[in-house]
Amino acid sequence: MYSDDDLKALHSFLKRTAEANLQKMLLGGKMTEHHLKAILKVARNVSDNDWCTHWNAGTFPKVKFTPPESALKETLYIVCGDASAKVGLVTAMKKVA
Repeated sequence: MYSDDDLKALHSFLKRTAEANLQKMLLGGKMTEHHLKAILKVARNVSDNDWCTHWNAGTFPKVKFTPPESALKETLYIVCGDASAKVGLVTAMKKVA
């Protein structure tokens, strides 16, 4: 889980960074081009607050996804969060006991 501040910063970064640069940074491991295209569709079609709401709830705005992108919906936020954390764009919050 990530803080809303981290998620808003990630949202802004995804919206403002060229797709080619995002590919160089984020693709690899479980993160595929289809993951990136799907998360960019979400990022470009919602506000900061809606982004956080959708991310935390695991829901999606009304956006047209291709069949390969739709197949990834179940794990999209998890994979994108892991890839973003790997390059330092977000930091996982520690669970309080």
